[in-house]
Amino acid sequence: YLQEWEERGWIGVANSNEFKVLVAKLRARGAPTRFKWVKGHTGDEGNEAADKLAGEGARKETYDIIDLQIEKKFNLTGAQLSTLTQKIAYQGIRDTKTNPGLTRGATRRLDMTRHAVKALNGRYPTNQALWKSVHHPDFQKQIRIFFWTMMHNAHKVGDYWITKATDKEHWAKCHLCGEEDSMDHILTECDSPEVNTIWPLAEKLWRKKMPNWPEIRNTASILACGLAEYKTEDGKKLTGSNRLYRIIISESAYLIWKIRCKRLLESKPDDPIITER
Repeated sequence: YLQEWEERGWIGVANSNEFKVLVAKLRARGAPTRFKWVKGHTGDEGNEAADKLAGEGARKETYDIIDLQIEKKFNLTGAQLSTLTQKIAYQGIRDTKTNPGLTRGATRRLDMTRHAVKALNGRYPTNQALWKSVHHPDFQKQIRIFFWTMMHNAHKVGDYWITKATDKEHWAKCHLCGEEDSMDHILTECDSPEVNTIWPLAEKLWRKKMPNWPEIRNTASILACGLAEYKTEDGKKLTGSNRLYRIIISESAYLIWKIRCKRLLESKPDDPIITER
C-alpha cells in the first residue's frame, strides 16, 4: 500500500503520521529491509513477544510521547497530481481545515467513558475508538444517534436549562424527586419506576449468560458497552457475550430514556413543566 498512500499524499490514511515516521526510519537505514509474514498464535517467539508488548502499550494509563519529526530528505509531502481524484482532493481540503475542537462537556464525557472502558476490559481506548464505538453495528439506528448525542453531552437536560436558558431554570430539576435532571440522574440514579425495573431485569438476563454483572453507575458505564471485550480464560473473545452485553445495556438505557420522555409529555395539563413549555 505504501506507493498508493504516498501518491495520494497520505490523505485519508489512518495513523498516517506514525506510518510516515516509520517509512522515513526504514529508508534512512540505507540497506534493504525485508519483512516476513508470520501466522499469529502459532508459538512464534517474535510474534508472541510483539503481542505482549502491544498489550502492555494498550493498558498504559499515560501515553508515551513519541518523536514524530522526520528528516527533511525523507519527508515526502503533497499528492501526485496524475493520480489525484476529485474525491481525494476534497477529502484533503476537509482534513486541512481547522478543527474546531471538542466542547468541554464532550471532553469530560469522553474521559469518563475512557475510564469506564478501562474498568470493563482493562485498557484505555483512544478518542477515535470511543467515537467509533457509539456507531457499533449491534446498535439500532436510534440508539446510535442517542449515544452520539450523549457522548457530545448535547441532550437538553439538567444544567442546560440553567446555562443556556436562564428563564427556565425549573426545567433543570427532576419532576419526580427534585434532583438535577442530568443524564446520569435520568438513566441510573433516579428512583423512577423505569430505573428501578429495567436495570434489575437487565442484570437478571445477563446473569443467565455470565456470572458477573458490571455495575451501571452512570452514563459512562452505559457508553462503554460499545467496547465490551469479554474473553475466555485463554484470551479468546466471547463474540456472542460481547454482542449480548452491548444490546442489553444500550436497549435498557434507551428504553429508560423513552419512558421518561413519554411520562413528561403525558404529564397533567397543570404540571408547571408542561405549562411553561
